[in-house]
Amino acid sequence: MILATTSHDFWLKFLTPRIWKRIHYLIYTAYISVVAHVSFGILQDQQNHTFTIIFIVAASVVAILHVMAALHERKHGDPFPSQSDDWVKACETSEMKEGFAKIVQLTQKERVAVFLHEGKLSAISNACAHQNGPLGEEKIIRCLVTCPWHGFQYDVTNGSSPAPFTEKVPTYNLKIEGTLILVNRQANTPGTFVEPLVLNSMEAV
Repeated sequence: MILATTSHDFWLKFLTPRIWKRIHYLIYTAYISVVAHVSFGILQDQQNHTFTIIFIVAASVVAILHVMAALHERKHGDPFPSQSDDWVKACETSEMKEGFAKIVQLTQKERVAVFLHEGKLSAISNACAHQNGPLGEEKIIRCLVTCPWHGFQYDVTNGSSPAPFTEKVPTYNLKIEGTLILVNRQANTPGTFVEPLVLNSMEAV
């Protein structure tokens, strides 16, 4: 009932994407409850214990993998840059791949996606304005990146959705020093156009 009541986009905007998403994480609780209910019912009635073994092994593997992933992220995740640095290292110029992005983690909650499109660099927030989907995971098509979660699109030069849509995400300034691509940690107002930074084609993959 909670998920159904707050499913309209009005609640998404009213609660903000971050809070809305946390509420909708309840879907995992519902899913686990349904799976547990059906599985325990089968376990009570069965004569052959093959399913019991498969269920226990599968549940254990899934739980262990999630714990290992969380521990690995905590231990080996991208370190946060010093708060005193105005410019943060994104990557080496040679690491950029045409049409794709490198994701830069500024804080625990803030990530920037630096895209290479037609030999030029642009940077926008990695979080979609709809539900914080990871924009940096997708490839650019005609200067637009499409959120992998629900298909919202943004122009990587200004962070705006194409008309008639009105969603916007922050953009970021970039510069190149030697072979390093740097991103300014201060976000521009959502929808702000930033002139793409030309990258030598010989430096990109």
